[in-house]
Amino acid sequence: MKTQTQDSKTRILIADDHESVRKGLHLILESRENLEVVGEAANGKEAIDRSRQLEPDVIIMDLKMPILDGLAAAQVIKKTRPQTAILMFSMRTSRLFTEIMERMGMDGFVSKENDSAALLTAIDAVTHHQKYFPA
Repeated sequence: MKTQTQDSKTRILIADDHESVRKGLHLILESRENLEVVGEAANGKEAIDRSRQLEPDVIIMDLKMPILDGLAAAQVIKKTRPQTAILMFSMRTSRLFTEIMERMGMDGFVSKENDSAALLTAIDAVTHHQKYFPA
């Protein structure tokens, strides 16, 4: 991941199979001047392809998507672009589940039940090379 400077923006790819979720996240993220949504993906395969094309700093990755689920896509992306931070985004919230994601090399987790402030906090954390797995 590139080092943040005053003029640089964190480049974000949103991967979720629900268009309304992608559009809502896009609006939330674009409201921050230091964030730029560079693309969207509707399934895991698209997320892999777009990560290669767009080289995002952070990917917000839904867990359950068609064609290839988010965790499988994230593992492929981490092998080819280890510098890209991946925040898993899901309704699943068990501690065991987040421990598994952490062991699998993900950078953080945000529940879809959280408000936008939690997502922004998570993005800030992983942008600064910190893990984000709230208890």
